Amino acid sequence: MNREAKAGALFAMMALSLAMLPGAATAQVLQLGISPAERIVNAGSQAIFEANLTNGLGNPDGFYFYVAGTPANWINVDTGYVEMGARSSKMLKIEFYPNDVAGIYEYEVFFQSRTKPEFIVSKKLILKVAGSKDQGVAIIGHSVTRGEDGLEIQLEALSGKENTITLDLTVSGDSGMIIASETIPFKVSGQQNLTHMVPVSRDAVAGRYVLRGFVRETGYAFNYDFEVEPVSRMVRTQDEQRTPLYDEVRITVANEGNVIEKDYSIVSNVPTGMLTFFRHPSSCEGQQCEWVLSRLNPDESVQIVYRLEYWPLILEGILIAALILTFAGYGWRKTTTPTISKKVNYSGKGVYTAVLEVKNPGARMSNVLVKDTVSPLFRLDTAFEGVRPGVRSSGEDTELVWSLPSVEKKDHRILHYSFVPVISGHLKVPEAQLRFLNQSGKKVVIRSGESFFNA
Repeated sequence: MNREAKAGALFAMMALSLAMLPGAATAQVLQLGISPAERIVNAGSQAIFEANLTNGLGNPDGFYFYVAGTPANWINVDTGYVEMGARSSKMLKIEFYPNDVAGIYEYEVFFQSRTKPEFIVSKKLILKVAGSKDQGVAIIGHSVTRGEDGLEIQLEALSGKENTITLDLTVSGDSGMIIASETIPFKVSGQQNLTHMVPVSRDAVAGRYVLRGFVRETGYAFNYDFEVEPVSRMVRTQDEQRTPLYDEVRITVANEGNVIEKDYSIVSNVPTGMLTFFRHPSSCEGQQCEWVLSRLNPDESVQIVYRLEYWPLILEGILIAALILTFAGYGWRKTTTPTISKKVNYSGKGVYTAVLEVKNPGARMSNVLVKDTVSPLFRLDTAFEGVRPGVRSSGEDTELVWSLPSVEKKDHRILHYSFVPVISGHLKVPEAQLRFLNQSGKKVVIRSGESFFNA
């Protein structure tokens, strides 16, 4: 480096030293200490700070001492001017008398030489005013932030000693209906930021809401307005169940949004057949049915259930099968059950012949008796042809009895007798009876039924 450059650098350093000299000199000759740097008191109570002044000058001097800040009417100092000897110290009191206006206040204390005003130092102090002695706690501010999980509330509180406060919170909608309510106790000592989260889902019913907060012990109240944006979201699921008696379809529609859905339409293709609706559709056309829901609130769901019934077809099949079995049984009995028939034939010359016909299509019959009755309206011809019956008169009637030891399967017996009507007209012929023992030894009686003829 040449001589000119060195001289320039030296000149710059001397200039910088001269520029910094007043501040450095002030720091060396005057000193100011404030104790404590901050204090918390209740409104209406005295707050005292101590100022420690040091004169580092080599000669006695007078000094100005004052405090700047607001409210200024709270400030009281021992003196605004003090004489101090060379290199001496002095302690002064700074007193504050805060009223009931809670808050955090910053003041600045100045210490300045009278003869050399450029020698001056200052310090800041902080006065925190809590509630009155009766309240104990003051709320000096709040904030509300809406996040993903709800509303985050922050309260800035001041208390000269440990106290408990109670925060009441409510969240209500446009209609005034309260959707959330909480009561939270807090312990406060000194200056504290109190936080609490009020859960408010973003899926809450759309609309405007207001959060209201109230601190009981202080009377501090605040409101926070917010809005939940509308979200329309309808979710549809369908389940099917198949059983031998029916197929069931269950449609579930859920309102997972935050708005009330009105006149919501559900359309479904339905099968052909016998359908049972547990919720009748608004309309059906062809194989498509529609249900209209007049109103579905958020978090509400509804089910549409219908069945395709198989049991009527099954019942119809059972009925047809029963009829078939009945007719088959009847036909089987007709083809296996013995019968007796009676008919009257005209033989000529006023003589009539009664023909009794016994048929056995089934199992062997034993102890067989065939009985018939001749009415007093007829005169019996006792000249019987074929098997002769036993004849027994009973009052006015005459009973004819044929005794047959047995009638084998598929045997066909014909018995007959002749009579002459004693009167003319439409005459009734009494029924004939067939009595026998079946293979199980059970006594069976079969009748021919009455008949008529004209004489």
